[in-house]
Amino acid sequence: MELAIAGEDWQAAYEAALSLDVEHPGSIGRLLHVATGLKEAGDPDAALDVLERVLDAPDLPPTGYWLLVQTLTALGQYADADATLELMHLRGIAPESARAA
Repeated sequence: MELAIAGEDWQAAYEAALSLDVEHPGSIGRLLHVATGLKEAGDPDAALDVLERVLDAPDLPPTGYWLLVQTLTALGQYADADATLELMHLRGIAPESARAA
């Protein structure tokens, strides 16, 4: 996966990300990096596929939630983005004024 990321081969990184063991230390960060690359490369659907693998991780950092909000917004899924913001509020990781665009 690292070679694919380094070469910005997001399709190969996506395929590797789908088989990555999310329980392995460091996997969350790698998956978030791939999701970011996919979103920035114009493939928010694939980014969402990768993000869905880490949503239930107890150690998901706030950046993962923000990336999910941005990805859902890019896909026009505003209700889901707003629900994610509400979850962030409940977990104390989003300012009260944050709302999906």
